[in-house]
Amino acid sequence: MTGWPDQEFTWDCFISFTNSDLGWARRIADLLRRAGYRVFWQGDDFIPGSRWHDLMVHGARASRHTVAVLSPRYQQSRYAMEEWELAAQAEEGGRTRLVPLWIGPTPFVTSDLHPDLETRVLVDLVGKSDRALDAAILEALDSAYHGRHQESIANAWPARLDLFTARADVLARMAAVLRSEPTDPAHATGPAGIVLLHGAAGMGKSALAVEYAHRHAGDYRIRWWVDAAHPAVARSQLAGLARELGVGHPPAPGDPLAARALRALSVRERWLVVLDGAQAGWADGLGDLVPPAGSGHVIVTSRSDRLLPPGRDRTVEVGPFTDEESFRYLLARFDGGSRPGAAGAVSPFPGSPGWPGSAAATPPGHLPLPRAGGDRQVVARDGAGRPDEAALRAIARRLGGLPLALDQAAWRRVPAASYLRQLERGAAALLARDQVPSYGHSVYAAFAAAVDDLAGSSPTARALLGLLTVLAPALVPLDLLVAGAEDLDEPLAAAAADPGVLDDTVAVLLERGLVRRDGDHLYLHPIIREVAAAVDPARADADTLAALRLLYSLALVPIEDRPQTWPWWGLLLPHMLTVAETALARTTALPGDRQPAAVTLVERAASYLGLLGEHEQAITFQRRTLAVVEEFHRAPSGPAGDASAQGSAPAAAGPDDLALATRRHNLAILLLGAGRPQEALPLLRAAGAELDRLGPHPLRAETAHSMSEVYRQLGRSDDALAELDEAVRVMAVLYGDRAAELPRYLTDQAIVLLDLGRPHEARRALDRASALAGGLDPERTAATEDARRLGVLGAILFALGQRAQAVVAFHDALARTAALYGPDHPLSRAAGRNLARAERAIGEAAR
Repeated sequence: MTGWPDQEFTWDCFISFTNSDLGWARRIADLLRRAGYRVFWQGDDFIPGSRWHDLMVHGARASRHTVAVLSPRYQQSRYAMEEWELAAQAEEGGRTRLVPLWIGPTPFVTSDLHPDLETRVLVDLVGKSDRALDAAILEALDSAYHGRHQESIANAWPARLDLFTARADVLARMAAVLRSEPTDPAHATGPAGIVLLHGAAGMGKSALAVEYAHRHAGDYRIRWWVDAAHPAVARSQLAGLARELGVGHPPAPGDPLAARALRALSVRERWLVVLDGAQAGWADGLGDLVPPAGSGHVIVTSRSDRLLPPGRDRTVEVGPFTDEESFRYLLARFDGGSRPGAAGAVSPFPGSPGWPGSAAATPPGHLPLPRAGGDRQVVARDGAGRPDEAALRAIARRLGGLPLALDQAAWRRVPAASYLRQLERGAAALLARDQVPSYGHSVYAAFAAAVDDLAGSSPTARALLGLLTVLAPALVPLDLLVAGAEDLDEPLAAAAADPGVLDDTVAVLLERGLVRRDGDHLYLHPIIREVAAAVDPARADADTLAALRLLYSLALVPIEDRPQTWPWWGLLLPHMLTVAETALARTTALPGDRQPAAVTLVERAASYLGLLGEHEQAITFQRRTLAVVEEFHRAPSGPAGDASAQGSAPAAAGPDDLALATRRHNLAILLLGAGRPQEALPLLRAAGAELDRLGPHPLRAETAHSMSEVYRQLGRSDDALAELDEAVRVMAVLYGDRAAELPRYLTDQAIVLLDLGRPHEARRALDRASALAGGLDPERTAATEDARRLGVLGAILFALGQRAQAVVAFHDALARTAALYGPDHPLSRAAGRNLARAERAIGEAAR
């Protein structure tokens, strides 16, 4: 599944039941809410004084699923069957799906059912244990959400190694740890099973995780692979799991999608999450990348053994092979895979599309191996044609069981005895000549020839490879090239603008084995990435600049209030971070820019993470950009920022002041979103002082506006009003009534005036805001502001005693806010409370 759930649905689930089955309905509603679904049901949402029949109709029509709690009593209830009919009508239109749950008290008999129920596939819950009952309900919702029976839910996994050898003890230890009980259950946290695979690079930790998942495929219904090398990327991939589990509606503050996915797992069974490549040094260890509870399993791979909290022993060290394992490993490869125990070809992981390509595709960090019994020359035999086991055992001992060195040895096109003699003469020199399967050359030579050939045979393909070399070692969407074609250099620009030429260019790289293609995505193996960069190091700056220019143009596209674009941003995130790090290290800047474009990439990554609710990570990134710009500011000859990202006219002087003020303001906004106004206050004061030296400037108005929000959060309404007056004054000086920001400032001014008990003045400010908004280009006004003004209008009318009119305004505000953000967003809940308070006041006045 991609993108957000259909925004026409306010709720995920409407619980239809009869009052005699209230206990069942409450249990089901609680389970679904804990699993992350937006639930509408009588127990919580039918408030006193509301029109229950209207709410019943609303629930049935505004929910993606109607969960019917069926029993003989349900069929006898007029209103329960009316809810069923409403849901069935919506289902016939293709908008919703019924989820019928039979609660008994006895197993249903088809002949006793209502005619419409008689033809339905019912989920029979009679006689199930609590765990089995929960699992049956959630599996039914999963199937309803996807429109088909969901045997499994999985994302793309690395493919299983063809010739996986040894490691039986490690796999057994993993199984034991994952199934072990905590030594202190009263203080145990997290999922039921978690294991940390740790060891040096090249020990095969990722391959072990994949192998374990294959051998235990039948134990898991949900399998999710997460690239945990960077927490931000990991959370983005967990956000994808939230969408697959049907709980991917836009996030509310404090409720990021990654956290929602983990909570959804905590009430489910039979799931496996792999956190691959986790890094040491994170502030909270694995922290919020692990489900808070649940009966599933988590496998973590890392070079560090200190990522898990103290408690039971949940770590498994992945070290070198034993001598016997090393011998068997070499024998399987030198002997063409024909001896007993050699693995043959395998199919992709069940339920997974596989890592880019077929089952033969190579997982990241591994060299590609040919099929067992393929075209490899058999060289490890003695004069009688038997495997030279003595030489192989000696090689195994000499190499100390290092898997990477064993691979290099296995693929040397010399007899085992000859290789052993070379090894004894000098291991370091021999192992420097890395082997690639079936080529007989070093890793560098194997790929360098293909890269060199591109320069003459296909300059366009060479340019594409150069671009991939400086992007992250992750999937690269081809749409990235298409969207940024105008910002690429020739000849790649022309190829990106023509789908046919672009496909031909990709085909050149595929033919040479330099990339793998997965649908509309490309994957460049890390080893090839390093070789391609080393073949022509003089290209590094040009390739980095090309990637920087490409991503910079896309980074300036607005993402606020556009959740439909966020999955795309999730794909771009690792590339933005990688290119930004490289550019900052090389001090690469776009021609004519005083501000390194890399700073903008990091800032936009921070904005994206803030929208996902990942405020702390966003704040960390924004602090980094501020530190970079401060460093440039201190260096007289260094570049500094410009005002291009603000969309305003360039200042007459002081670009360094503007650059610093911009970064301070952006950091303050993130701190405000995290509820930390005291930390935002000094940043905004410093930004204001820097901007005062420039004279009237749009950012000065924005800083004053942000300062007003700080004062509001601190309870200083008079100071907040003064800052808003300043924001309005600056914008009026610069643009008059044409400023798109003025309606927003005036709406906030009305709010503060209302806080100060001055509703008549507040009404005048709001009327002016509405009038100015009506005169602007619709594309420059946000629907969110329209909804906000309606809510403020309701509050003003209520304060003025015009309660009937206030109810109308609050009702419209709630409808628009819920449509924009979803019913569980804090803004939607606040709008609902305002409406309920106004209706309650009218009812009390009538009595």
